[in-house]
Amino acid sequence: MHKILFITVGGSHQPIITAIRTLEPDRVVFICSDGSKGSKSQVIGQGTPCEVRRSTEVIERLPNIPTQLELGNRFQADRDLILIQEPDDLSECYEEIKLCIQKIQQDSPNSQMMADYTGGTKSMSVGLAMASVDYQITLYVTTTVRTNIIKIERGELTGKASVVPVVVQRTIEQFLPIFLQQYNYPAAIAQLKRLLSSMSLPPETRRKIQTLYACCSGLDAWDRFEHREALELLEPQMKHSEIRQLAVFLKRVINSRGQIDKNFDSSSGTEGHGYEIVQDLLNNAERRAAQEVMMMLLADFIEL
Repeated sequence: MHKILFITVGGSHQPIITAIRTLEPDRVVFICSDGSKGSKSQVIGQGTPCEVRRSTEVIERLPNIPTQLELGNRFQADRDLILIQEPDDLSECYEEIKLCIQKIQQDSPNSQMMADYTGGTKSMSVGLAMASVDYQITLYVTTTVRTNIIKIERGELTGKASVVPVVVQRTIEQFLPIFLQQYNYPAAIAQLKRLLSSMSLPPETRRKIQTLYACCSGLDAWDRFEHREALELLEPQMKHSEIRQLAVFLKRVINSRGQIDKNFDSSSGTEGHGYEIVQDLLNNAERRAAQEVMMMLLADFIEL
């Protein structure tokens, strides 16, 4: 699989070289600060722009990073250089990186994308990390035991950054509530399925996500009037009071539907006042109307 590495570049070339040698990408995209004193000189500077320092003393000067690593066609400056005009502006860093990621994902959808956020300004590093989490890119960081708080010294190692707790928390606490408020159950299911299939989760976390997945799948089936399928998914979760209330009403809907549809198996239903199926239809219509309003508001926002 074609491997593409995004990497932020700061004042020290050494951790950048370590990351590229460790990860062995087929293509490298460098994220650098622009300007006469920007870190772009580490990548496209002529002569010997890379400096090895001992404290404030320059003890060695070396060619730019692509030359040192003999990257050849693995780096093409007109294609693989993201220049940040304001490297302390997080919004610019994120936006420029995001646009590049989107283009590469569109042009090379089967590529394996990686990112190392060790170098660069704090905003550049955070921008790359945020974009990587948003676009499901494997994150790495190059580090070692620090002897000071200024920079990483020689002897650094590149390893995967642990983002699982961050991704899980963002999905459950930020994205999932939005999808559920919009009654967009398929989107919620897709997000939960991604967590279950693409990440190594602690057992307790996996059980919680599986519970949410079953509940969202049940609500989605109910939204499609697959009442029996919905009950099969929701009934095991009745230990949760909110789900129990829904399941009790669903059983009455099933019974009510059976009274007007003799071909429908209503054996799992329970008797109510008999008009629950009408109430269910009205509730569904309200959800569709709410979704239509949300789509109209979104369209107006996009036009602005």
